[in-house]
Amino acid sequence: MEISAVRKYKIFSNADILSACFIWLCLVMVMLQHSVPVPIPGVDGVHISLFELISVAMWFFFAIKLVRRKVVLTRRLLMIGGLGLLLLVVYFIASVYRVLTSGDVFTSFFAIRAVYASLILYLLIETGFIKKKYLGYALLFFHTTFNLVFIVLIILTQNIRLYNFLGVQSTTFYVCLLLALVPLSFYYLANENTHLRQKYLIMFLCMFNITISLAASVLLGMRIAFLLIPLSSLACIIILWNKGKRFRIKSICTIAMALFIVVPALLFNVLNVQIYAIRQLSFVVDLTVTSVDHSSHPEPNVESEDELTAGRPEISFIRPPEEMTAVDHLYSTVENDRARVDSWRAATDEFFRSPILGTGVMIFPTDFTPILPHNFILEYLNAFGGLGFLVWGALYLTAFLFVALQFKKMNREGRRRILIFVISVLGILGISFVQPTMLTLWPNMILWIMFSFFADDQNPQIEEEVSKPV
Repeated sequence: MEISAVRKYKIFSNADILSACFIWLCLVMVMLQHSVPVPIPGVDGVHISLFELISVAMWFFFAIKLVRRKVVLTRRLLMIGGLGLLLLVVYFIASVYRVLTSGDVFTSFFAIRAVYASLILYLLIETGFIKKKYLGYALLFFHTTFNLVFIVLIILTQNIRLYNFLGVQSTTFYVCLLLALVPLSFYYLANENTHLRQKYLIMFLCMFNITISLAASVLLGMRIAFLLIPLSSLACIIILWNKGKRFRIKSICTIAMALFIVVPALLFNVLNVQIYAIRQLSFVVDLTVTSVDHSSHPEPNVESEDELTAGRPEISFIRPPEEMTAVDHLYSTVENDRARVDSWRAATDEFFRSPILGTGVMIFPTDFTPILPHNFILEYLNAFGGLGFLVWGALYLTAFLFVALQFKKMNREGRRRILIFVISVLGILGISFVQPTMLTLWPNMILWIMFSFFADDQNPQIEEEVSKPV
């Protein structure tokens, strides 16, 4: 009996540790993809990340195992794998069509590589080569890692938006990560059924992640974060409210700690956060700002008119904060919105030029600067064409339904888990509707890990309960 009691508190096997560490390492490599890019010879402006290189090796590994019949083909695996193969065939046909019609072949490569570099993780997890039991811990630890890295870099650079570190979209990448993983932190915070050795560590990491995420939603000056992160947090608290008094106390303490960071930072204007926070007001003052005399504002950072249509110039949406007033920031935000709407119109017109196979054009000139459509539907319609978009949508929808359709046959705890999963997916789709995040590895990679992790009816990591003496 003593031996079994000891084993009861042993959480990780060697395979579990290796799997969790591998997923964490892959996520870290994705985090560094814009600061340590690998150029593709002969293709101007296209880079790949270290994780994408490793994913190619993983695809060969999976193919060898499949040929040697060491893979158990379940219905889920057959449907996802079949749709993935069909999408690759359609993309190849579309690429040949674009070569013959002088379309854009290389730009859509961003979309296909983001899908398949992430899909290989799902296939390896589903076939058992990567253990899924503790993948949630890998996501939780990575959330903590990125929060710590973000805080350290803010201190070192004295810039809360980290210009020129992870590229132009550094804040967008970070917010996308928060929207995907904050619900998972809330779920682990609500569950007391983790083993005793790790319970307090998990509780601390969850509270830390949620506190930083809520503070960042206000201080980063990104409107979608200001809207969606508090909403998703509120939804998680409502769903998990009946988990007990301890969860409610921890949630209130977490919100209080976030306010303890936000209020002094705004009052003392730490790192010019007042300027960034004022950008949130553009929801209600767009009409006022558009009436400002445009001649009093410097022109966008574009060297010449030819640069708007030639290649992909370096984009600079916001000038350095020390050179901008509050009105400048509001005006710049409205200009960004105008450019986004212009890109939506241009992307729609481009799609109807070749609605079945697409032209592959994904960067469109606007009055402000050439940008991506900032909408995942328009991005993938132009990347894959109408036919490829239907297959791509079926691929992701099928993986989602394998999780969501378990809702009716699950117990109350399982239903909470599914709802938390749905909130994460809605958060990713929400930011991807107005930002070009679905063309990157962040949302795709986390989505496919979650598709596999939440797909089982009974996940021992979060369903198993520790018996307590009466």
